[in-house]
Amino acid sequence: MINGQARASLVTRPANGRAPALPAARARQAAVFSQFTDYSNPESRPLAERCILSFGSNAGPPMLPNYFYNNNYTIVQTRDHLAILTEMEAQGMTESRLDPDAKSGVGARGVMQLMPSTFREIQTKNPEWASVDDVEWNIAAGIYYDRQLWRLWRDGVDDADHHRFMFGSYNAGRVPILTAQRLARERQLDPRGWTAIERVAPEVPRWRHRETVDYGGRIGANLERLDGKGRVVRSSR
Repeated sequence: MINGQARASLVTRPANGRAPALPAARARQAAVFSQFTDYSNPESRPLAERCILSFGSNAGPPMLPNYFYNNNYTIVQTRDHLAILTEMEAQGMTESRLDPDAKSGVGARGVMQLMPSTFREIQTKNPEWASVDDVEWNIAAGIYYDRQLWRLWRDGVDDADHHRFMFGSYNAGRVPILTAQRLARERQLDPRGWTAIERVAPEVPRWRHRETVDYGGRIGANLERLDGKGRVVRSSR
């Protein structure tokens, strides 16, 4: 009821209850929206896709298991790469305690403990990344390598364990984990799940599996020490 009259529309002007066409205004609106339809700007992506918002599930960065906004995290983005700062920092803490001069017994170097051969392979696609010993390019190459591994495992593992396969192969390479997947199939275990990989890992020759299995957990433990801006939170105990 509007002014005592039964109406099927809340529009009172015009009298027929139909919203005017306004073609010029719609054309201007379409011109504005057309700038964002190709998703060239990350800000035009849906919040859930940017891991910032979720409703009814634990979507978003896994270190913040809430049901609303995950907007307290520093997200680092360049022309070609995007990373959640705390995740990469936690991995660097695990690899080298963030020591840019760290060198392992097998020759891995820098914050992200990259082998020079791995860095050279990455450098072929990024020739401006001058040296594995340059802390900026070392970290950039580590993030790049993570992304490569994430993509390689994308279609072959369970979504819930995707990050475990990525981190595991960063630590040990893909070959031992692919071998473990084969063994899991032979034992009628699910090769797409990390639990099966852990069960058959001791049978994979020349694989220091315990280090790899523990690697993701150590990153998670370091992640819990960081706040959303990448600062170490001191225990109140």
